[in-house]
Amino acid sequence: MQEAFIFEDRKFKDINPIHVGHEACAPKHSFGPAIRINYLIHYVLSGEGVLYAPNGEFKVKEGQLFLIKPGEINTYTADEKKPWDYIWIEFNGEVANKLSHIDNPVIECDRNIFTNLWNLRTKKEFAEEYAASYIFSLIPVLLGKDVEKDISGRIVNYIHSNYMRNISVEELSKSMGYSRQHISRVFKNDIGCPIQQYLIKTRLSNAKTLLSKGFTVYETAFMCGYNDSFNFSKSFKEEYKISPKQWQSKKDVN
Repeated sequence: MQEAFIFEDRKFKDINPIHVGHEACAPKHSFGPAIRINYLIHYVLSGEGVLYAPNGEFKVKEGQLFLIKPGEINTYTADEKKPWDYIWIEFNGEVANKLSHIDNPVIECDRNIFTNLWNLRTKKEFAEEYAASYIFSLIPVLLGKDVEKDISGRIVNYIHSNYMRNISVEELSKSMGYSRQHISRVFKNDIGCPIQQYLIKTRLSNAKTLLSKGFTVYETAFMCGYNDSFNFSKSFKEEYKISPKQWQSKKDVN
């Protein structure tokens, strides 16, 4: 059975999603030979099969994706005994064109990006924007970069830019297209502490600067993402063994 959802054409310049689909293939289901005009990625949820691409024959199994580039003649066939169940995404754009020189079209990938893409069919607003962001997260995977380190770097940058907001690990996982468990594990391995602990340390470090500039404890708490000054003062004292007021009264604030 095949299902598909067509995105509104927002004509995004960098990554423009076109449509996303899902199919539980019949045994020996085959498509092609065919030439596409856009980039197309299939992610295999289960089963196996073969991609016949211009540069060779590639077996594709669960947990892998296969990339089809525009202008190439491809055929792909599901296995007779264990046929594919896959999600696909079609897109184009200037950033997408970076994929034109990829030689190996089969790559291991996190399934959450594709399940998130497929779930966009029920989203009433900003489906195209979310789709573009998920596809963006695929680019380093396809280009063979160290995505594990990229995850941590993206989280660090996001926290430093948004520490004053109510940031949650769940929010980060959804926006990045990875599971909560996955980004938590990668971040702790790379940075050495949990995401929430890093967020608290970033907030409190910025709080010291604000206090030294003369902002009140209440103002500082609010600007650093705390809902009330009591919780802020408690966290500050736990971290620095001194209250915000005591810190502010020091003559030689570091």
